Amino acid sequence: ERLETEERERDAAWLASIERTTGGLTKQISLLPPSARAKLLEIYTEVHKRPENELARKVKLENAKFHEEIGQHEGGKEALVAAGWSLQKLDGEKFLVLVEPNLETDLDGWSTWFDRIKEVREILENYHC
Repeated sequence: ERLETEERERDAAWLASIERTTGGLTKQISLLPPSARAKLLEIYTEVHKRPENELARKVKLENAKFHEEIGQHEGGKEALVAAGWSLQKLDGEKFLVLVEPNLETDLDGWSTWFDRIKEVREILENYHC
């Protein structure tokens, strides 16, 4: 139980260290190699095309492919957090999840959420070192 508490505290400190703004996102993206930025753009292109696809909005942190392409790089996981993804523990494993507001009960919230997806995609598309 002590280890779980320490892990939660580390995770909370890590999340608190990430600026969740366009400037914070740009800062994290600037740390990434072009290949990792391209993979983030692929994720955001898929989320933009199919925002209802829950699988496209959930990344397992221990996923080997994610780690190799994005997660191993400074700014990789942080870029997703800066873009609005949250850290969740599901069935004992950590995921970064982009939570979709309920379209039927929160149209304004959903519209703001989707506008942010478009904004992040455009930032990734237009990013130059």
